[in-house]
Amino acid sequence: MTIRCLAPQSWTSAALVGCVALAAGCSDGAPTPSDPVANANTVILQRVSGDAQISTAGSDLPSPLVVRVTDSRGKPISGLSLDWATGDSDRLDPERTTTNDSGLVQAAWTLGGRAGRHFATAMLDTQVVTFAATAAQPLSLGAVRQLRLATFDGSGEVVHPDVARVPRGWAPARRFLAVTPYPGGDVTREIPSIYESGDPAEWDVPAGVTNPIVKRGKGYLSDPDLLFEPERRELWMYFRHVDERNSVFLTASADGTHWSTPTPVISAPNHELVSPAVVRVSENTWHMWAVNAGPVGCISKSTTVEHRTSTDGLHWSSPQTVDVSGPGALPPWHIDVIWVPELQEFWALYNEKPPDTCATEALRLSTSRDGITWTQHPTPVLRAGVTSEFHDIVYRSTLEYDARTDMVTLWYSGARAAGDIWIWSAAVERRSRTDLFRMVDLPETALPARIPRRALQLTNPP
Repeated sequence: MTIRCLAPQSWTSAALVGCVALAAGCSDGAPTPSDPVANANTVILQRVSGDAQISTAGSDLPSPLVVRVTDSRGKPISGLSLDWATGDSDRLDPERTTTNDSGLVQAAWTLGGRAGRHFATAMLDTQVVTFAATAAQPLSLGAVRQLRLATFDGSGEVVHPDVARVPRGWAPARRFLAVTPYPGGDVTREIPSIYESGDPAEWDVPAGVTNPIVKRGKGYLSDPDLLFEPERRELWMYFRHVDERNSVFLTASADGTHWSTPTPVISAPNHELVSPAVVRVSENTWHMWAVNAGPVGCISKSTTVEHRTSTDGLHWSSPQTVDVSGPGALPPWHIDVIWVPELQEFWALYNEKPPDTCATEALRLSTSRDGITWTQHPTPVLRAGVTSEFHDIVYRSTLEYDARTDMVTLWYSGARAAGDIWIWSAAVERRSRTDLFRMVDLPETALPARIPRRALQLTNPP
C-alpha cells in the first residue's frame, strides 16, 4: 500500500514521520496480532541504500530506496508489506508490495518540482526509516552555470572535467566526474579526483572516498578520462603522467569508492601523448585519440591528433595521424571524444591551439562516422569571455548526449588571468541537440582581437 502525504514546502522529516504514523493504521499489509512478528521488538528495519542522493527537481533519483527487514537475530523476514510516504509532489513507486526472501524491498523516488531538501519514509508498525534527497534547480537551456566543487586542497579551482554515466543501481549516483585541482597553476595539486551526482550541476565526493584517488610521485598528473566498462561492471579512469615521458595509466573501481593501483597502458616521448580520449564502442572495439605536441609541447607551432585502437582497452595499436580540425584550421590542444550509438557517430570536443601558447580561446566540435575522417563544424561551441570565470581561456571540456530527451550536456573548464596567475574553474551547460548543431553550423565569425598580455603566454599548461 502506498500512502502519499501532501505537504507544503516547509514540510520537515519529523512531520512526515508523524503523517506516516497516522496512516499506519489503515495499512492492509500491517502485521496482525497472530503474526509471529507482530511484536515490533522482534522486527528491525534497516536503511540499506538510496539516502543522500542528488538529482534535478522533477526527475527520478538515480538509485532506488532499499530497506531490509530482519528479526532481532538478523534473520531476513519475507512477505511483509511496508508503507511508503513522501511529501510535496514527490512520488514513490515500490518495486513489489512485500519483502523478498532476503528481507529486502525497494522503491523508486521521483522528486517533485521544488528545489531543496526532500524526505521520504518507509514504515512497518512503529518503526520508520527516513531518506533524504536534494533536488537541484534544473539547468536553464543555454545558460552556463559554474560548478562549485570541494577540492582536497580547498581551492575549488579545477580543470580537465570528464563525466561517465553508470547503470542504475550500480552506485548511489548515475554520473561520476573526474577532474584535477589546479590552483594558480600548481602542478603539485594537479591530481585526479572523483565526484558523483544524479544532477549535472551538483557534485559530491562519494561516501568513503578521500580525494585525490591516486598518489602523485615525480612529475605531474593530468587529463583524466572516464568510462564505464560493462563486462567487468567497473568504472575506468585513464590519466596522463608527465615526467621524463608521457605515460597513460589506468585505475578501475567496482563501486566508485575503491580504486585499483594504477597500471601503465601506453607511453610516448614528451609531449606526444596529451589529453588521451578513450571510447569503448563494443566489447572488442576500443578507440583512443591523443594530441601529439612534439618535444616543446605548449609552445609548439602546431599539433596533430593520433588515433589508436584496442580490443580490450589495455593493449593499444601504433598511432595513426588523423585530421580532426580540417584544412587551414587551428589544431587541437586537448581533446575529448564520445560515441553516440543512436546516431552511429563520434563527437570530438577540443580547444584549438594558437601557435606558441596554450591560452586557448575557442572550443570546437567535429563529428565522424569512423573516427578517422572528421568534419569540423565552423562556429565554436564556446569562446573565451562567455563568463567572467572563462574571461581568457576555454580549456579541455567534455559532453554527454541523452537520446531520450535529445539533449546535450557540456562540462567546460577554463580560466581568467589575475595578474600573472590563472584562476581555473569548471562549468556546465545544457542544450538541445538541434540548437547546438544549428549554432555550430552557422558561418564562422572572426574571434575578437585580443591585446597581448604577458599572462596570456601560458607555457606551464595543465
